[in-house]
Amino acid sequence: MSIKNGAVKYLVKGAERSLKLADIAPVRLATGRWASPKISKLQLARIRNEAVVNGNVWPLDKPANNKPVVYKGQIHMLGKKKRYESIEEKMKEMPKKLEDYYTAMRQRRVHLNSPLYIATHGYAKIKV
Repeated sequence: MSIKNGAVKYLVKGAERSLKLADIAPVRLATGRWASPKISKLQLARIRNEAVVNGNVWPLDKPANNKPVVYKGQIHMLGKKKRYESIEEKMKEMPKKLEDYYTAMRQRRVHLNSPLYIATHGYAKIKV
């Protein structure tokens, strides 16, 4: 799997002579069969590495995507102000809700000496 010096010089010489796609890509023949590329992927990788080490620009490399990343924040931080406002509004209603809850619980509570308890259980429990 040796590479001829001519191939290295041909590929590394510069951007003015670019690689032909037929040299590095598999080709589909008219019969439907795939033909191997003239330069294998391993050979192409060796040629590329040699070119990069020598300081040449490899024409087939994709340009780096250096877009700045915009930090939008985390979801729980985005709605923080709105969430705190709704909590404050609900806390203003809390004393009334607590009072309603306590009165409802007082009304639900069945006293042991009440007529309702005596009617359902048949006797009264007297605290000693």
